[in-house]
Amino acid sequence: MKMKIAMITMFAMVAATAGCFELKLVTTLNPDGSGKVAIESIAPSMEALSGMMGAKTNSDAKPPDTTEQAKSSVRELIKNSKGVDAWSDVSYEVLEDGRIKVKGTAYFSDLAKFKVKTQNTKLKWAKNDQGGMTLEIIMKDEGKVQQAGEKPKLSDEEVAEKVQQAKMQYQQMKPMMQAVLAKMKIEQTYHLPGKLDKVSGFEKIGDGAVKMSFTGQKMLGVMDKLMSDDKALALVVKAGKNPNKGGFGNDKMSEMMFGSKTLQAGVIGNLKPLFDYKAEVEKAKAGEKGMFEKLGIDSDAEKPANLKSAD
Repeated sequence: MKMKIAMITMFAMVAATAGCFELKLVTTLNPDGSGKVAIESIAPSMEALSGMMGAKTNSDAKPPDTTEQAKSSVRELIKNSKGVDAWSDVSYEVLEDGRIKVKGTAYFSDLAKFKVKTQNTKLKWAKNDQGGMTLEIIMKDEGKVQQAGEKPKLSDEEVAEKVQQAKMQYQQMKPMMQAVLAKMKIEQTYHLPGKLDKVSGFEKIGDGAVKMSFTGQKMLGVMDKLMSDDKALALVVKAGKNPNKGGFGNDKMSEMMFGSKTLQAGVIGNLKPLFDYKAEVEKAKAGEKGMFEKLGIDSDAEKPANLKSAD
């Protein structure tokens, strides 16, 4: 049975496609939407991931080159990130347990156009009614509703049957989910200009800083509760959604994960830039070529066309 972490919940925003099982993002924002994000991800090697998924391995096959896999992880990060003006402090490391650790700092001039491969969410940074700015994390809704006219009206018996089917499917998926998510840890920190005002969903960690974090174990705990609630499952089924594919919706999941339906952090006061964007980007660009050459990576070959060096 195929299983993507996105099927578990929309909060698996960075695990399945990026292969990240431990992820830290520390974002520093300026009032104009420019900023930087320090990324640190730790993921299992491909053979370890295959083992988690129950795939059989060929004992006679040549062991894969984990160093080359680490380089590939860096290439994928650069190639699949959007709105990045420059990279700095990029590195990779194969840990003693075989996992791959990748680090780097990405600079972006416009948060609205920025997205790194490790993120499956959208960040909104806009003016608020208090004269300040508000940061909001917008989750991707994985739940799909059938088109009008295609969704039959279900009888109580049919709803009950689909609820039981969903619960059985969840139990079938659960061992694999536990193996994949057991050590997953996600942490996102945001340093914002100004003084914190209205905050929901985030944890306050300073005058202008908030954090959002969760673990795979917490996700599984939430899903266990939802999948044992027949009334909640019936509502999802009647809406034409699949409980095992994000059918509960962002509001419900966010409320159970973070205690709020929304993840927002507002700031007020004198919103001064937290760092000199132009100066740091110029410095990063000057050191990019040498940094990637040292890592054995052709950065121009991996970058989006708009970031390639001029001839």
